[in-house]
Amino acid sequence: MTMTTTPAGNASSTTIGQAINAWAAAAAAGGGLGYDPTKFYCRATDARGHGEKISGKIPPDLYAQICALVFSPDFPDYTMPMDFVRDAIVHQLQARQSQIGDPAFREAIDSALRRLAFDEFSLRMAEDVDRWEKIEERLREALTALRGAKAWGQLYEYLKHGEELADPLPEPYRTGILNLIEEWKPLVPEEFKVDGWG
Repeated sequence: MTMTTTPAGNASSTTIGQAINAWAAAAAAGGGLGYDPTKFYCRATDARGHGEKISGKIPPDLYAQICALVFSPDFPDYTMPMDFVRDAIVHQLQARQSQIGDPAFREAIDSALRRLAFDEFSLRMAEDVDRWEKIEERLREALTALRGAKAWGQLYEYLKHGEELADPLPEPYRTGILNLIEEWKPLVPEEFKVDGWG
């Protein structure tokens, strides 16, 4: 996935911009948004969609153990053996960095790891924003379909569920969903408001 630029004032661009600024400030202060030894680094490309192909052989027994690990339920971030290889490369670069005698080489690796961490963060943020936007869109579509079918009881339940979905979301997505719910509440006939909510 590649980052896309959205018009000024768009909620997506604002949210991503704020998150990136927070990342930059934390990184400058030595915060925890850079390389993280507990994270999985499995992307095949950077934020600009660029990637390089590598290939090579490993002993069959080692490959069998990698496959067993990748397809075990304990590591859902791995979907194929190459995910494990990409992740291992990043962690080994970090682990070996301190053993390199050439300061310029060490700095180059550190810079590459920082860029990778930033790309990982910004891509995840873009994916999160896309998901948050779709929650409101899909809720509106579901409510419209239920109203058309006069399924008021189910529509009422959807409104309640929507309020639960909104609670953990960041702004402006939380307010957007809550406003949508308030907009639809008066449309539900009183006899379907069985538990006093709404």
